[in-house]
This record gives sequence, C-alpha cells and structure tokens, in this order.
Amino acid sequence: MKRKLIEKIAKAIYEWAKQYPNVELTEVEIANAGIGDHIHVIAVAKQGFENWRELDRYKNLSEFLRKQLGYADAVRISKLLTMTEEEKDNYEWEQPDYAYLIRVHHIEFGADGSIHDRAFTPALESPFIRRPSVTKIEKAVHEWAKQHPQVEIADIEVYPSLVPNAFDVIVVAANGFENWDRWDRTDDLYEFFYQYFADSKHIGISKLMTFTEDESESHARMLSDSTD
Repeated sequence: MKRKLIEKIAKAIYEWAKQYPNVELTEVEIANAGIGDHIHVIAVAKQGFENWRELDRYKNLSEFLRKQLGYADAVRISKLLTMTEEEKDNYEWEQPDYAYLIRVHHIEFGADGSIHDRAFTPALESPFIRRPSVTKIEKAVHEWAKQHPQVEIADIEVYPSLVPNAFDVIVVAANGFENWDRWDRTDDLYEFFYQYFADSKHIGISKLMTFTEDESESHARMLSDSTD
C-alpha cells in the first residue's frame, strides 16, 4: 500500500467525520485486501454512531469517499465497515486460517487532523488478520527460544506466503543473535519448525529470517525505500 493512498483515504474519512459534530472517531484501520490493489477500511467511533443505523452511515461514508477520492481509488475499497466501539468488540470477525491481508495501518488523528500511522503485521493487533496459524507459529518460536536461554525474542512477524498454505516468518531478538551466525540460527529454528509442525498438514514455512534488532531496522529501511 502506498503511503500517499493511505493518507488520502484517512484524510477523506476525517473530513467526512467533521461534517457531523456528534461523531468522534477513535480509530481508522486501512488494510491490504490481498486481491490486486483492493483495500479494506474500518472506521470506529467513540460516539455519534450509536443512534445512526449502520447501513445509513455506511452509505453516507461510501458516497463521500467516492466523491473525495475519485472513482478509481474508491473502487479499491472492497470492504468498508463503520462501527461503534461496542460493535467492534462484539463483531464476529471472519478469520480463515490463511490471511490475505499483508499489512494494516492503524490511523489516529491529531487535533489539527494530522495523521499518526502505526502499521501492524498479521502477527499483531488487528482483528482483520489475527489467524489461528499465526498464534501457533508464535508459540513455536517461543518454545524454540526456551532451548536457548541467551535468546530474548523482541518481535515475531508472520506474513501469508505466495506459496499456498504457507507463511513467511521474521523473528527479531533483543539478545542472543548477535554472536550467532545468521545462517546457523535460522537453520536451527527451521529444523525446530520442521519437527514442531511435523503432524500438521496446514502450516508451512516458505521463508524464514532471523534478525538482531539492528539487522531488522536495516531490513525495514530497505523495504521502505523500495515501496516509496
């Protein structure tokens, strides 16, 4: 997802909410849909939605986005949800085992409408992308780390792979990787995965990377430079 498109959609939703003084947005999430360049969007309000029928507020926002974004960008939004905080808490999210969504951008607005964006991966917080297999992979990484007391896991990122029924996994350690050859530690973890999931027909690891925190930052900068 291009940063400019994320900002364009977020700003449009913010401008829409400004039309309704009773509407107080608490969060907006913008995510890859995994099908072409389609996008999923959730707008959550602390207040202002509770006495507004969901279908009506959806139609209102959808029409506004079409006018503000232009047809080409508007049709990329293949799913648009407007929710109260309670509705979001009680919503039964669709959670197939293999995620299509690659990245979710959690948008918060400053008092002046400025955008503060935190990107989440499938291993983290968005209800769009929390998957049973992600949880199993995270658990496996922590079980592996117990075998190596010097290893302190800082982050685990799990992405759906282009290979069917498989995942790409990045493991970042705060300690314990710095004096361990990257190939050796990655191979050690891969062998552990092979044994851990030996009886599972539904979890495959097609790409595995292990990073120190410094290595992870360098990798993230490289990816950012390639997508801007």
